[in-house]
Amino acid sequence: MFGDSILETVKKTLEEFEVSDADVEIRDKGALDCVIKSRMQCVICRAAEEHYDWSKEDAK
Repeated sequence: MFGDSILETVKKTLEEFEVSDADVEIRDKGALDCVIKSRMQCVICRAAEEHYDWSKEDAK
C-alpha cells in the first residue's frame, strides 16, 4: 500500500544527494514521506561521513 510512495521518496532523496551506486534495504511500514526523507538524509550523510546543513531544510 505505502510501498510505492516509500520507494519514490527514497529514490528522490538518493538523487538529491547524487547517490548513484548504493545498496539500500528498506524496512518501514508506512511512515510519512518527511520521516522517510529525514531517515534517508541521515543515513546517506553517516555513510559518507559528511556533515549535513539541516538549516537549509528550514528554508523549504
